Amino acid sequence: MAYHILLIGAIGLPFLILLRWLLTYTRTVLKVRRNGHPAIHSGIMIFESVVRSWYPRIPLLVPMEKFTLKDPFKKFADARSDMIVITEASSPNGIAYLFGSPKIFREIGRNGDIFLKPLEKIRYRMLNTFGLQLASTQNGTQHERHKRVVKAVFNNELMENGWQNMRNMWRSLLREEGVYPAAANSETAPIVRDMKSTMLKVTLGAIGASWFDIDIPWDPAKETQRQNDELMPFAETLKVVWDSPFVQTVLPLWFMEWSPSSYLRRAGWAQRSLVAHIKNAQAETRRRIEDMKDTTEVQGRSRKYRNLIDALVDSQNDVEKAEKAERGYLAPNVGLSDKEVQGNIFSFMVTGHETSSHTLTWVLSLLAKNTDWQEKLYEEVRKVNTLPLDETEGMDGVKPLKYLGFEEMSNLPLILAATVETLRMRDLAMQMTRVASRNTTLSYTTWDGDSSNPAEAKVQQHTISIPAGTRVHLDTAAFGVNPFKWEDPEICWKYQGFPSHHDQS
Repeated sequence: MAYHILLIGAIGLPFLILLRWLLTYTRTVLKVRRNGHPAIHSGIMIFESVVRSWYPRIPLLVPMEKFTLKDPFKKFADARSDMIVITEASSPNGIAYLFGSPKIFREIGRNGDIFLKPLEKIRYRMLNTFGLQLASTQNGTQHERHKRVVKAVFNNELMENGWQNMRNMWRSLLREEGVYPAAANSETAPIVRDMKSTMLKVTLGAIGASWFDIDIPWDPAKETQRQNDELMPFAETLKVVWDSPFVQTVLPLWFMEWSPSSYLRRAGWAQRSLVAHIKNAQAETRRRIEDMKDTTEVQGRSRKYRNLIDALVDSQNDVEKAEKAERGYLAPNVGLSDKEVQGNIFSFMVTGHETSSHTLTWVLSLLAKNTDWQEKLYEEVRKVNTLPLDETEGMDGVKPLKYLGFEEMSNLPLILAATVETLRMRDLAMQMTRVASRNTTLSYTTWDGDSSNPAEAKVQQHTISIPAGTRVHLDTAAFGVNPFKWEDPEICWKYQGFPSHHDQS
């Protein structure tokens, strides 16, 4: 008898749990349908997943086609609403809201105390591999503490240094890919076919020089073999870390170092080496600052930073001095800890390398399809002052390479607008998520008619209640192609005066 009772319990308990889950999720779906809101129902979390592109296409369970990732605004156009409710069977009690209008971004941005970052999500935990950093701090005092140090880093001097290093990598690109001097006196030029990989090399070299004061070769030499506890060379360390961002942020260091996979062991060695290199650079910068503390600083004179670590450590030093001058003592947790400095540097590496290279790649791709704008940008460049890149380049009748000085940036509105327009059409962030910390409301619109002809569509404004704890997804890719914001959004650079068009947006 006892056996039968245990057997019934073993079978019945999971069944009851499953039944309760099914009833709960069914009530959630029916509630959404009664409210009449457009919705996408799925078995698991899809939209905010960092690996959503890897998901298989399974109807009902993983309905990837309903999220129209390759045509971001289509799901909103089909729903005739810039707000869609999302339900997930894996979270049967809850619903989330997906917005496709940029006005919501501004609305949420103005209410940072209400809409908080979901720091428990893996995308934020991944960023903290090397230490807490600006992007993964919560809105409020913690974010301001990081911002106070980090914002001082991106000053004019460091930007100019980055400009010069990007110029050097442009020269390397032309030479290493055989474009110069072969095409200097010719109407034809060799073709750079793999622009994505080429731009990754360009930005890797520029970041290595600007942030760490090291040269990264165009085509790295053979891999260094590990000997005992020695560090991987800094340049090689950066390349390995940049080439393995996923394993660097997902897998623990001990797992990589003890893994049977040579790829993972090498990634682990690179991570340990990177932390050591950054610590050494921090210590060296502090020693230099200490040695110069008695040197009189001339008011208004710009400082010369060799790299990002210099600037971060110096900025931290300034924050500590300001705090001590204001309070008379140095309170704990002023500015950033050494580990937080390391975290911010890693964040700049991960978010700055591929985003820059991919943006440049898309700029070139869109220009290739819009030859009239190629000519407009070329004419803009011709009108500003250019300088010879190397005095010896003009020898033997070869036309010298030229470059634009950093001070000419303000004279290139079309080039700036071309970059902004590229980001509109090929958004790199794709989505953002916030969580409501208290009950609030958000606005959205619906329309009757075809969204491809917004002038003829009848638009209605609505307000929806957002309970505390609700996730709000921002489809930033859809923002840039929302036809109610952009006329003919799929047409690149439609407007003759598109710089001013972006200024108004």
